[in-house]
Amino acid sequence: MLSCQSQPATSYTITGNLEGLPEGARVQLVPISHDDEKPLVDTVAVHGKFTFKGSAKEPLLVGLSINDMYGRYAFMLENGKLMITGKVTVNKQGDNTFAQFADMKVVGSPLTTEYLKKINVREQMDSIYKANAEKFKDINEALTAARGAKDKAKLDSLATTEAIKRMVKPTRSSLQRSTVPIRKL
Repeated sequence: MLSCQSQPATSYTITGNLEGLPEGARVQLVPISHDDEKPLVDTVAVHGKFTFKGSAKEPLLVGLSINDMYGRYAFMLENGKLMITGKVTVNKQGDNTFAQFADMKVVGSPLTTEYLKKINVREQMDSIYKANAEKFKDINEALTAARGAKDKAKLDSLATTEAIKRMVKPTRSSLQRSTVPIRKL
């Protein structure tokens, strides 16, 4: 009896289309790690379009980047047919060139979908932290100064202020809100 089950893909084909990608830019896939990694593959973009072909022994977190530019878009490289779309804006700052990726979508990579769900929780927590840091900037600076001066009396005094009470309450509720999505993962 023959089985109709499909076999897992043993290679990948990634087609990309990035609005704003400079003509003739070398687009690369570089493993994301703590080491100085070399590109796995690279190709030249034509009219914002590019194609990568290869084989991945196992899924790997990679960065889509443009040669000689800072910035990347992270996604999970896995065997199969993937399509990447989005926009790239190139900015020059002094001697450095930066590629900023926006509205990025990866189709055909279930692992990228999972990765983005998990990283989204972190981004939400980062945005809560940044908002609270700005909102409570003055009291945080006063606390930092008192700690730096090892002024226990000032720290005790600050601990009873309304500013501290306003700061602690939203921070606790923000952390409680963020634990719900983490538990779901």
